[in-house]
Amino acid sequence: MKKVLLIHPWIEDFSAYDFWIKPLGLLAVGTVLKEAGYDVALIDCVDRAGLGAPDKRYGAGKIPGVSIPKPAALAKIPRHFKRFGMDDTSFEAKLHAFGRPDLVLITCMMTYWYRGAFRAIRRVRDAYPGVAVGLGGNYVSLCLPHARRHSGADFFFPEKSWAAIAGRLARTLGAAHLAARPAPTVIDFGFYPKLKSVALVTSRGCPYRCTYCAAARLYPTFSQDEPAAVAAAIASYAAKYGVRDMAFFDDAFLVGATRHCHRILEGVIQTRQGRENLRFHLPNAVHAGAITDRTAALMFDTGFKTVRLGLESSAPGFHADRSSRKITRRAFARAAVTLQAAGFTAAELGAYVLYGLPGLTPASVLETLEAVHAAGLRSCLATYSPVPGTADFERVARKNPLVRKEPLLHNQHLCCHENPATYQQVRDRANTLNHALMAGLPRTGAEEGD
Repeated sequence: MKKVLLIHPWIEDFSAYDFWIKPLGLLAVGTVLKEAGYDVALIDCVDRAGLGAPDKRYGAGKIPGVSIPKPAALAKIPRHFKRFGMDDTSFEAKLHAFGRPDLVLITCMMTYWYRGAFRAIRRVRDAYPGVAVGLGGNYVSLCLPHARRHSGADFFFPEKSWAAIAGRLARTLGAAHLAARPAPTVIDFGFYPKLKSVALVTSRGCPYRCTYCAAARLYPTFSQDEPAAVAAAIASYAAKYGVRDMAFFDDAFLVGATRHCHRILEGVIQTRQGRENLRFHLPNAVHAGAITDRTAALMFDTGFKTVRLGLESSAPGFHADRSSRKITRRAFARAAVTLQAAGFTAAELGAYVLYGLPGLTPASVLETLEAVHAAGLRSCLATYSPVPGTADFERVARKNPLVRKEPLLHNQHLCCHENPATYQQVRDRANTLNHALMAGLPRTGAEEGD
């Protein structure tokens, strides 16, 4: 029996918070290989449950880390740089306990987290010389030339389509039958000895073309899973693993709501069978313009505890120029009222506000914070990261061509330190408004980590 080892590597960054993250692409591959009879194991270096890290917010929380030397590209940021996740002794023990694999597959989610993936590749090379190593994830999809030049991997998974992934696996393992296997409808989360939460993706891509987002590049065609299959998978996860928290990571969960998310949530409500304690989360921004009375009522009845709206900016003309007119200030305010009427409070609701995007002035960011507060929502500051392949990345690259060659320069903390005093002013104002909004509400832990 051939052995395949999956690795979700360390994160090397200034901070790392686990909002229910799971390497779903890697787990999907592992599920198919396991079902096909392969001996498959996972080393998830940033799995907080496995690390024994405490929860702060509905099964989410900080990932433990240790300080390491700061890379030269980020030397000007006056913060400690850390490696978050498993210690080396534990990693080596897990690596050797599995034995020599026939294939190692490693993922890398963010472009500026590649150092953790490279480190995992080096550790595998040291332990098992000659073993084939494949590298995938958003880093490879967006920075393939960099990965080919510097990672040390043998082959790559730049495409996001399941057909391309399955075909690469079939060729690598010399097993033609793998190319015909469909993507799994139910992910095997049994790779985790301790499981506190489940991540869900029910669609791929986004019909909008925001100038700061790579969703359309990663998935040129927008597609959605069959709602009944999603509801059945959720029921399966609840019954099999006993988890309470499940997070949807779609880029466009509410698009076509009546034929997609409504049917999923109706299916969840019908199949709960006494599992009313399930909690659902939307850490990715959802389109406020798609919030209707029915959508809000279903979300509340299903048990959503984290709902984030994508406002980004209330500046005049912003959404006409930068986000395909996906939202207006009036529609945002209407969505807030609708969600509140359904029963949601500021403990569950928030709106993402962009800071550092080229062309957005600090004054406009402060104005957006006030608009979010006036709507009765908490502001969740989202610092800008230049994403290759987007129009705003090109704006950044014209000023700093090095951003094309060094993915570390995509780090979202960089924009905070271009003008530290201004960023601190914005952050302080967001905190003041949020604290005022939360005053008098019961403390549920929902405000932690935002």
